Amino acid sequence: MTTRTTETSPQVYARIGGGLYLITIVLGAVGELFVRGSIVVPGDATATAANLRSMESLWRFGIASELFLGICTIVLTLILYVLLRPVRNDGIRRLRRLHRLGIEADKLNSSENGSWMLLFTWRESSQPVLS
Repeated sequence: MTTRTTETSPQVYARIGGGLYLITIVLGAVGELFVRGSIVVPGDATATAANLRSMESLWRFGIASELFLGICTIVLTLILYVLLRPVRNDGIRRLRRLHRLGIEADKLNSSENGSWMLLFTWRESSQPVLS
C-alpha cells in the first residue's frame, strides 16, 4: 500500500501570514492609541498613576495584547522562513536576525509596560500587593 503525503500550499502560508500581519497592525494600533493614549498623561506622573489605578483592567489588556503580538511575530517569522526558504539562504539568515531583533525589542517594551503596574500597586504601608 502506498502512503500519500500532502504538503501545505505556499498560498495557505501566505494567507496565514497576511492575517497575522493584519492582527499585528490592529492590535498594535489599539494598544498604542487606545490603551496607552487613555492611561498615560504626558508630563503628569500623578495623573498617570491615578489612571493606572482606575483603569487597571485596560492596562492588563494592553499587556496581554503585547504578549499576543509577540507570539504572532514568532509565528510570522516561521511562516516567512518556510515561504522564503527556496529563494535564497543568506537572505533567510538576515530575515531571522532582523525578526529576532524585533522580538527582543518587543519583549523589552512588554516588560517595561508590566513594571509600571508593579510600581503603582503599592499599598499605603509601602508593602507590595504581591507579598
